Parts: sequence; structure tokens; C-alpha cells
Amino acid sequence: MSCAKFSTQLTVEGRNKNGNKFNWDKYLHDEVWLYIFEFLSVRALCTCACLNRRLRELSNDEALWKKHCSRRWKSKQNFVCGELFYRGDYTKLRGTHSLTLDEIKTILAKRNIIPSDTKDEDYLSELMRTTTPRDVSAPMCPGKVSIHQTYFTN
Repeated sequence: MSCAKFSTQLTVEGRNKNGNKFNWDKYLHDEVWLYIFEFLSVRALCTCACLNRRLRELSNDEALWKKHCSRRWKSKQNFVCGELFYRGDYTKLRGTHSLTLDEIKTILAKRNIIPSDTKDEDYLSELMRTTTPRDVSAPMCPGKVSIHQTYFTN
């Protein structure tokens, strides 16, 4: 069974020099697998999780997914224009200055906060920080959202 395709193919089962089946999974330490998994894409990591119980447990390692999630959500680059979540907390995305002035105003308007016609970015950034998603009196989600719509779309 192949785990992922690269220029060479990584497989869990192979053959030793005698031609007998050799299962790498049993002989590699967890640290080695975790090191290998650091280089895999999300899709390849999910594929490895389907191979057997041990690889599923290893591929669900918190540190691996934290790296993938921080890369995926480190900026607003992967959001569709005009579809920033109005209930989202953008204060930890390298500061709210990673959002443009128009995006900040759009999010504040969706939160029912109409700032004066100001272009003071510090004032608007402070409004973003002080109006947490809990302060908004609106439904949590406009409709159903699946993991495929939030993480795997590019």
C-alpha cells in the first residue's frame, strides 16, 4: 500500500534482501515516522492515517496538525475575497494590520458596528480587538459548514 506519491514512492510494505515481505511500520520508531510526516502534505498525511492503527495514531499528532493549521491560517491569503468571517477573531493573525482598511470596515459593518467615516487604522484596529465575536448579536453560521469547505479548499 502506498502512503504518498513523491518522486519516489513511500510504501509501508516492502521486501527485504531475501525477497520476503518486510513491514517498515514495525521497525521504525515513532520519532522517525513523525519526522517523515513533517514533510507530508495534509492529503498525504490523511492517506497515511488510513493505512493502519499505529500510523493513524501517529498521523493525528497534535504538533503535526498545529504546523499545518498555522501554515494554512497564518494570513488571510486563502480566504475568498469578501468572505472573511465576521465573527472571526483576527487579533492573533499577526495583528489586525494584516487586514486592509476596507476589510476591517467590512467586518465591523457585518458585526453591526458602523464606525465613523474615519481612515484611522489604529482606531479601527482597536474596534476589531474590542468587539469580540461574543459581542455580536447574530447567528453563529449562515448555514452548514463542513471540514472540506474550511480546510481543504484552496
